[in-house]
Amino acid sequence: MLEYAIMMKVTEAFHKKLPQGIDIMVEYQTAGNRRADLVIVNGFEILACIEIKSNISDEKLLLEAQAQVELIQKDTHSYYAVITDGDRYYVKSLSNERFEEKRDAEAVIKVILGVDKEKERDNDFDIESLRNYFSKICMKYDMISNINKIKKVLEGVSSANCEVTATRFKFKRSFENAFFQSLLGTYTDKEIVRYIPFSSVFRTLNEQTIGMVSLVGMNDVSECYYADQFCAKINNKEWTKGVLPAERSMLNNTYILSCNDLSMEDNLTMWRLYGDNCKGVCIKFIIEKDKLYKDETFILAPVSYGQDKDTHYALEFVNSILSIKIGDREPLFETWCYWKHFFKDYRYSVEKEVRLLYTGNGLGKRDWILVKENDIPCTISVFPIKCAPNHSNDFPLTLKGIKIGSKCIDIETKKSQLEELIKERNVGYDRLYAEVSISEIDNYR
Repeated sequence: MLEYAIMMKVTEAFHKKLPQGIDIMVEYQTAGNRRADLVIVNGFEILACIEIKSNISDEKLLLEAQAQVELIQKDTHSYYAVITDGDRYYVKSLSNERFEEKRDAEAVIKVILGVDKEKERDNDFDIESLRNYFSKICMKYDMISNINKIKKVLEGVSSANCEVTATRFKFKRSFENAFFQSLLGTYTDKEIVRYIPFSSVFRTLNEQTIGMVSLVGMNDVSECYYADQFCAKINNKEWTKGVLPAERSMLNNTYILSCNDLSMEDNLTMWRLYGDNCKGVCIKFIIEKDKLYKDETFILAPVSYGQDKDTHYALEFVNSILSIKIGDREPLFETWCYWKHFFKDYRYSVEKEVRLLYTGNGLGKRDWILVKENDIPCTISVFPIKCAPNHSNDFPLTLKGIKIGSKCIDIETKKSQLEELIKERNVGYDRLYAEVSISEIDNYR
């Protein structure tokens, strides 16, 4: 029987017996640039990798298959490796050197889902060992200015925020967020700016809404992979990675709004890059910090830039944390798939980017768009936003000012019309309206 036909047969056999919430993926691309025929996944954790062969009745063929699946097991850091030709099933755990034959797919699943019963563990001892590793790594990165704050967060790891599984240290979201926020630091100013096309600011003022695009639809696709590629280079690996269903879901439900440090207001480079060649606008937001701190689903943090093409201290620190290995266990940060978007190449440092991340659901109205730059369908979350002198209720930004690019056509008319629109949308107020002004840059080429 052809391997593809066997794969379909085996996939169906596992599907029938897997409990709800456990997924099976076909042809998963590993971090080591290998292909796993099947992987069994629980959230962000790969429980088992499965190698499909047309025939493993011959001992030589079986040994070759074992060697192949063990490489894939190492790539995926899965606790179990399975070999099958659809009739015979062999399974091996990280704690067992031998493959054991099992009756059928159901018998294999019982072994895989019984992983917590296979080994007795001293979780407190494991967590204490992890804490010691965290401290040692922090000592090596004294070049990071806020390393003491980072160390304090990491030393708070405990059984209350860390689950020990057979292959992983899995953390609560609150612990992961605290770690990455301490690493990136806090944006301390009270205001931020953002460059957008003129049509976008009109829509925001007229509809009193603002959209945040999901991470899938980021307009610079190469930027999405910077952190992964940098870490792969450190580890002397070629970067290729399959996306787990849980990660795909998280990326489609995590939204981002790219802004800039207040010092970048009316900046020529930013006008050229993001202000529609000086025909757009630079908007200024007040940061509603009380709302930001109360609602943990919104995160505001400055982007971390590398020092040069081969150096990025903060990212090297993350890689060291993710590379910890204690026995068969490694740390698993499920939120890394969105935090990695706060790390960028040193050549972008001139932008001084600050990003607002939304990781919740319910406040924003979910919709779908087709991203203009790459035609990728992606989700957006649309929030109500207010304009000064009003204040936003649930969204942590309020629009305070609008600076119109100097190359806008009929610029004075646009300025006066935006002022009228702001007043009309803020009925009941009679002063301190959001200021509409014109860029002072008049030598744009």
